Amino acid sequence: MATTPVPGQPGWFPDPTGRPGLERYFDGNRFVDRTQPAGDGSPGWYPHPVQDGLVRYWDGSAWTRDSRPEGAAPAAGWYPDPVHTQLLRRWSGSRWTDDTRPAGDNPTPGWYPDARDADRLRYWDGIDWTKRTAPMVPGSEPPPHRSHVASILLAVFVLVVIGALFLGIGAVRDERNGADGTTTSSTTTSSTTTTTTEREATTTTERTTTTTTRPTTTTRPSTSTTSTSTSTTAAPDASTSTTAAGP
Repeated sequence: MATTPVPGQPGWFPDPTGRPGLERYFDGNRFVDRTQPAGDGSPGWYPHPVQDGLVRYWDGSAWTRDSRPEGAAPAAGWYPDPVHTQLLRRWSGSRWTDDTRPAGDNPTPGWYPDARDADRLRYWDGIDWTKRTAPMVPGSEPPPHRSHVASILLAVFVLVVIGALFLGIGAVRDERNGADGTTTSSTTTSSTTTTTTEREATTTTERTTTTTTRPTTTTRPSTSTTSTSTSTTAAPDASTSTTAAGP
């Protein structure tokens, strides 16, 4: 069996992490997360394929969920978590307990895998686990922490906005009802609530105003000009008419 993978040629090769007794699959381009015991692969305890210091049981065809610290009778204490590489889990001397903490001597505050839910993260405050959790989404960071006060203020703000919207809608309706001349009166009794809407009928009487225009007659006074005929009677000319004196 070749000990060095050849690009383009998939196959099983000694685990490159150095765990003795294991083989890891090479897909022709890189090593993947598939392991098996070296040799004939008979059932038994083999080095854990993920965590150093642990052994895992192989049933002859696949890995089982059974794992424990190395050694015939491992003492009680903190060991690498069988599932999460970033955590430690306490071994009671005969079984795993629910006590976990981040790996390292002085783990810093931050987000770590939730030992109780593989699909979520839990926040470690530097001393203990908190109640803050977040979904484990590959390639994304957990959302920032928001205090309870901020959450309450946000809820109050949302309620105020909703109330303002309802008040605005009511005001518009009241304005429209006033414009239409609709009066809504509510009569409340102990058993029955009656809402009566009275519509005041507004009768507009248009008075037709007839304006009679009287013709204005202007009578101009008749001006009669009487020409006074002046008759001039000529006196008989003494020289012309001579009355003969009688004898």
